[in-house]
Amino acid sequence: MSYQFFTGRGRNGEKVMLPQAFREKLKWRPRIGDQFPHFIGSSTRGTIDFRRWAEGSWVVFFSQPGTFSSVCTTEMGMFVRDQELFEERGIKLIALAKEDLGEQQSWLREIERLYGARVDFPSVEDPTGMLSTAFGMTTDREIAPEPARITFIMDPHRVIRMISEHPLAIGRSSDEFLRTIDALRTHTEKDCYTPGGWRPGDEVLVPDEIADDDVETRYGESRRFNAYLRLFDPARARAGALEGDGSSDEAQLQDD
Repeated sequence: MSYQFFTGRGRNGEKVMLPQAFREKLKWRPRIGDQFPHFIGSSTRGTIDFRRWAEGSWVVFFSQPGTFSSVCTTEMGMFVRDQELFEERGIKLIALAKEDLGEQQSWLREIERLYGARVDFPSVEDPTGMLSTAFGMTTDREIAPEPARITFIMDPHRVIRMISEHPLAIGRSSDEFLRTIDALRTHTEKDCYTPGGWRPGDEVLVPDEIADDDVETRYGESRRFNAYLRLFDPARARAGALEGDGSSDEAQLQDD
């Protein structure tokens, strides 16, 4: 395999060597902040007009590398188990698989038998690979690219808010998708950041760019650990019109 320098040499002597083929095949893929492309496709729940189907809802759109396979089956079972948790939050699930609808329907019946629950969300067929290729949900093989284990989380405007890619051997976690959407919603509603490992009910972070003098006005009472690490309770404060004494005494950071 031939390699060439892609970016030359950095000011500190760093350099990057990439396969020549990388530059030749590099193409657009959806990124965080992009609006997800509209499409129309056939699914196990009928024709999907994606723009209409997704309108006004958060969406978890995930590709499945193959039906009747161990990891994919357990992932689908996980989503079936947690369907109500997604529905309670107004989140729609949708899968994409290369197999035709007949094979997918047979696979879903087996999943329903194994997990004792109905698969209520659609799975779109993509036998030609056109959709998965257009969405960047395939491997980067130059010959016969295969579906990858990729997930997009979109907001009610179909704007991509998170992208994840898992190895074929590693299953995804619906708990993490739910946590991420809870965090994204809190970020949007409260104009805040969420710390590592955040869960609903935990304190959230004042954005780094907010000056100390503006914290009380925007967020109310907060806890200040240093110049950039400040926490507040989102249940007791909202951005814009807040209550609280604006306490900013230096605090000791600890895990509750």
